[in-house]
This record gives sequence, C-alpha cells and structure tokens, in this order.
Amino acid sequence: MVIQSNSGKRCYCGKIGCLDTMCSATVLDSYTDGNLKQFFDLLDKQDEQALQIWDTYLDNLALAIHNIRMLLDCTFIIGGYVGSYIGIYISDLRRRVDALNIFTRYASQYVIPCSYKIEATAAGAALLVIDQFISKL
Repeated sequence: MVIQSNSGKRCYCGKIGCLDTMCSATVLDSYTDGNLKQFFDLLDKQDEQALQIWDTYLDNLALAIHNIRMLLDCTFIIGGYVGSYIGIYISDLRRRVDALNIFTRYASQYVIPCSYKIEATAAGAALLVIDQFISKL
C-alpha cells in the first residue's frame, strides 16, 4: 500500500513510499546503526534528528492506520519492535489518527499498544503447541 508516492525508499515491489518502507522499524533504527533501543533513548533525550524522524514516522503510521480503518473498520494493535516502545507515545499517534478522521475522534478505542512486548511471535507459536497438548489431555 502506497502512503507517500513521492518520498521514501524503494520497496521490494518496485514502488516508492509503500507502507512497508515508511512504517518499518528500520526507518527508526537506521539512525542508530540498527539499535532501536538507542533510537528511543535518543528520542527520550530530545535528540533533534531523532525527533524529526519520529515525527515523520508517526505521521506516516497515522495515515496508514487512517486509510486501513476507513476501508476495514478494524482495531490496530501496535506491536512488533516498535510496539515494545510505543506505550508512552501512543497518545500522540492517536491524536494524529484522530486529526485525519472527519467522522469521529476516538482512536483511543481502536489504536492500542501491544501488551506482550518481547518475542511475541515466539510466544504465539508456543501457545499453538501448548493448545494442541492440552487438547489431547
């Protein structure tokens, strides 16, 4: 899904400005040589470059959430690598989503931070195995 057709890196699909290249954690950690924690540490310290990157990132993420919400009317759980750090910034993201929506102003009801912060994929895969084991008892 293209969210900024005139900016961003080229996507693996060949287009520029795709959601995957504009809202990936690598957009943030490329500033800190692949260290996302360091990026958020700099953000907490009000590093000007980190603040600019984060501001653009949140604008792009809010636009993507808004567009998908208009189409599918679904809930968004901000997870993955960025989801581990989004907690204190979620209200800013929600404000940006609300600003894009002319119909309602309640992103707090459908944009939520993940509750499982570390290795969520591994935990989810483990739950499938555990469920199968329990089912056999």
